[in-house]
Amino acid sequence: MGVEDTAGYREAVKLIFNLRFYCVKEGLKKITRLLELMGNPHRDQKIIRIVGTNGKGSVSAMLSSILVEAGHRVGMNTSPHLQEFTERIRINGAEISRDDVVALYDEIHPLIEKMKKDTEMGGPTYFEVTTAMALEYFQRQKVDLTILEAGIGGKSDGTHVADSIIVVITRIAMDHADKLGDSLQEIIEDKAGAVSSGGFCVSCNPPDVLRAIEQVTENKNASFEGITPSDIRVIRSGPNGTKFSFKTRHKEYDKIVIPLTGECQAENGALAVLAAEELMKMGFRISQDDILTGLRKSKWPGRMDILHERPKVLADCAHNPNAMEQLLRGLKDYAYDKLLLVFGVCEEKAVQEILEMIVPVADTIIFTKTQMERAVAPEVLAGVTSRESTQVDNTEKALYAALEIAGAEDMILVCGSVYLVGEAMDFFDRMGAD
Repeated sequence: MGVEDTAGYREAVKLIFNLRFYCVKEGLKKITRLLELMGNPHRDQKIIRIVGTNGKGSVSAMLSSILVEAGHRVGMNTSPHLQEFTERIRINGAEISRDDVVALYDEIHPLIEKMKKDTEMGGPTYFEVTTAMALEYFQRQKVDLTILEAGIGGKSDGTHVADSIIVVITRIAMDHADKLGDSLQEIIEDKAGAVSSGGFCVSCNPPDVLRAIEQVTENKNASFEGITPSDIRVIRSGPNGTKFSFKTRHKEYDKIVIPLTGECQAENGALAVLAAEELMKMGFRISQDDILTGLRKSKWPGRMDILHERPKVLADCAHNPNAMEQLLRGLKDYAYDKLLLVFGVCEEKAVQEILEMIVPVADTIIFTKTQMERAVAPEVLAGVTSRESTQVDNTEKALYAALEIAGAEDMILVCGSVYLVGEAMDFFDRMGAD
């Protein structure tokens, strides 16, 4: 790609990203209007929505891999991205080209301006624009199935503008309470509200959460199938992946292997299987071998991801208490002398609770911040804990500081923010290129 194309892509991404600063969400009104102006590209797509608190991206990736293995053309829209905007829009695992991003934005920009001028509610948000771009791209590319990962919530999320043939609900926990509700019940009702009337829903959650989800689906005359984490037997989980077994209503799966690490990934893999089985019942061509092979080939970076050896650098996108709990469990599968923590987080997160969980296991603590405008200042993080720490004002400096201190048998853990993990991946990519 030439310099001019790259410059055009960077400018388009910047303009889309800037919508975060002055466009306010107004329920589903804006994205509904935007899609109308675009000719409703979502109307004829067979959509699978992935909602929940944690694991949405992993389930999306595993289900996509299964469907691709079965020979289907699969669009996948996820967020946020780790390193490049193009990660958000994929077909059969391949990212949208930068040229296509520019072309789509050039087409949608006049519609954004029209909405700003013609409606009291103003222009669409960053998330709404990227969702609309993905739906337009998938329609043009004639995908067989579209996987949409919800951003925040379920019925209140921009992806809810499209009816779904299946809604997959991952682990639900307290997160984004300022937007979804102050109680777990309110958050459950919002996320389960993503289920379309007469549709189908699968979920893996504790029994009390499953009961609450089932109540919502019954009210919508939707079918529901749920499993609990205790229904899944994890055989092993570690740096080389995860092996697990579980039983659905249709089949007993023995020794499923996935390359993703962590016991939580067994839950995510089981959810992908449940969704695939339901698609089989709907008439989609998927075999048991497709399920097993697709899971074995699945990829989703930034989750218990080794970025460097000696010292080992482990990066994980854990950014809320439930995800941090899963990360702490996974740490037990790694051998190291000392643990150096490089931590940065966004301001809307449960900072104190997360730090109370992770700080006690670290021998050395380095607080930093990403380039995101919502990143918490390192000095503020240091004030939350009584432990001695080093404060560094950007990710690159923080990683250099950690590498300078760490011994060959130590481990550096990078966590707290998806954006921090993305910047760490960029850092080690550059190191490898040098």
